[in-house]
Amino acid sequence: MILIDDSKIDWELLRKQKYALVKLIDNNVKSESLTSILNLIDNVQDNAVESGIYSKEEIFGNNCLYCGLPLEVAMVPDETGKGLHEETKCVNPDCPDNQ
Repeated sequence: MILIDDSKIDWELLRKQKYALVKLIDNNVKSESLTSILNLIDNVQDNAVESGIYSKEEIFGNNCLYCGLPLEVAMVPDETGKGLHEETKCVNPDCPDNQ
């Protein structure tokens, strides 16, 4: 296990940087390195919430980074189609971030 000083992480900035990576990948900038970095950020964020030190809202935010409207959580089928996972999306059905 690697320990990091999470007090030095700017969670809001990390959330914005993650969003930028997701948009690059979504816009066909396919790169194994970018996907690996995105997975690392996901893991760090998940561990922060699971630790109980931070709330989900502190780590993932409450508003869409694209349009600023609130986010909602829905249970959607996972990649295997056999299970479910949480997916957060903007309440605005026309938000380009939901596409």
